[in-house]
Amino acid sequence: MLAWENIYLSAFRWLDERSSVVYTVVGSHFTESYLMRIIYLILLGLSTINLVSCTKKTSESQNMNQLYITDKGDSLETGFWKYEMGLNGVSSNGNFTNGFRTGKWTYFTTQDTTTITWNIFSKDSLMLNIPEFINLTNQEKPTVFFGNVRNKNKHCYLTLLSYDLEDVNSSVQGYLYQYIESMVNSKIETVESKEIKKYTFKNLEVFRAKLSLKGTRRYQAISYIFVIDNILYDLTYSDFSEDIDKIDLEVFNDVLYSFELSSKDLFSINNKHYLKEENIIIEIPKHN
Repeated sequence: MLAWENIYLSAFRWLDERSSVVYTVVGSHFTESYLMRIIYLILLGLSTINLVSCTKKTSESQNMNQLYITDKGDSLETGFWKYEMGLNGVSSNGNFTNGFRTGKWTYFTTQDTTTITWNIFSKDSLMLNIPEFINLTNQEKPTVFFGNVRNKNKHCYLTLLSYDLEDVNSSVQGYLYQYIESMVNSKIETVESKEIKKYTFKNLEVFRAKLSLKGTRRYQAISYIFVIDNILYDLTYSDFSEDIDKIDLEVFNDVLYSFELSSKDLFSINNKHYLKEENIIIEIPKHN
């Protein structure tokens, strides 16, 4: 039962118990019928306040998680959005502008809360979100951007690489093989574990390479690799293993899902759920 309904019932019970009482206020006598009118007006006011409150909440709900359709048929987020706890156990809320996160967003789990300020990176026909704590530096091809994570060491970064597969005479599988091989045969770090998965979306295949490495410290490197119009993109996040938590992984996923190329939203609201997940085995012989 709602709180204002309890108020109504309590008021009417109180009047019922005092049906024959005459009340005196500042020397005047108020009969029960007159008092009933006063109580009625009070309760009417309370119900009006409650109605306004409910209307305001309904209006706020209706103005949340809004979409608009572009000329190309993409459904882009706009205004204030709330994402409830997903598979990673992370919830988030903040504002969108034309499908990109803008300003401060709050990410939280049952144990932790983090505020992320989002920027929009733009270069040629590419646009995507990048957290403000990524300190970008000037780079040349094939690096689209490179940024250090919170001014840590060289193993802590977010980067995007791009390759024309025709120019490098390779494929996604060939690129993955060379990438894993270079890590396995490194004399600086040791690969403690590796996991390759393929996620099939509606119009795109995305490979995820997840490596756990050990040098002077342990760290993880997670790469999303995909091809658009014969251009291979490698989006990689690397950080110390002990510093990566569920919120960091959710933020990295949000970078991927913001990817827009030639004004085409690759992961629009209808394409953010993959249709199939597969494990990919890449065996690399280790050189002595």
